[in-house]
This record gives sequence, C-alpha cells and structure tokens, in this order.
Amino acid sequence: MPFESRQFQLWDGKSLQFWSDRTTGLPRMHWAHATGFSALTYLELFNSLEGKVAIDAWDMRGHGRNRDLASTHLVRGW
Repeated sequence: MPFESRQFQLWDGKSLQFWSDRTTGLPRMHWAHATGFSALTYLELFNSLEGKVAIDAWDMRGHGRNRDLASTHLVRGW
C-alpha cells in the first residue's frame, strides 16, 4: 500500500507521525491503533484492504515513530 509519511503539528507544539494512503476515489478509513501497538503493526491488514479503502493511520504519543509523550497533567479523567 503506497503510504505517504508525514508529521502532523498539534496545538501544543508537539507532533504526531501520520501515514496516509493517497489513493482517491475510495472510501477513507481513519485508523487509530490500540493500546501499546503502533499504526504500522497493522500493515498486513492495511495491505489486505488495498483497493477497497484508502487508509489514514497515526501513532499516538509515545508509540511507534512518535516520540513526543502525552501531556498527562492535562488529562482530567479516562
């Protein structure tokens, strides 16, 4: 699957690693990975969906290629 990798700048000056399948004309699926995994853990799944959907995937803070940590002092609850 042809992913374009880029950084997405956040409001607090930190960034997220973001991958986007630039295919047009297909339904777009936003992929938010689970728990301690990174977005590219699911690459085999993404490849199986090629031609069916275009995928945007990202690494949450502290996961995969995103090294910026979450600002836990801003979390008010789960």
